[in-house]
Amino acid sequence: MYERKFQEAKRQLGGADEVINLWPQAYGTSPWNAVLKDKLENRLHKEMCAGAITLKQARGMLVADWREAYKKYYPAP
Repeated sequence: MYERKFQEAKRQLGGADEVINLWPQAYGTSPWNAVLKDKLENRLHKEMCAGAITLKQARGMLVADWREAYKKYYPAP
C-alpha cells in the first residue's frame, strides 16, 4: 500500500500543491516507510514552532534525504 506524499510536507511545511512535489511512499517497506516520514514531518513542524529551525531548513531536510534528518531526531529504525 502506498501513500501519495508531498516531498515538501504540504500541511506542516507549506509545500507546493503540485504534481512535481508528489512522491509515492510505501507503508509496508522496511525499515524506511511513510509512517516514519510522517513522524519526521510532525517533529520538524514542532521544531519550527519552537524556533529551533527555520522553514527553509525543514524543507531542506526533507528534500535532501529525509532519512538522514530522521536519524538526527530519532534512532535509526
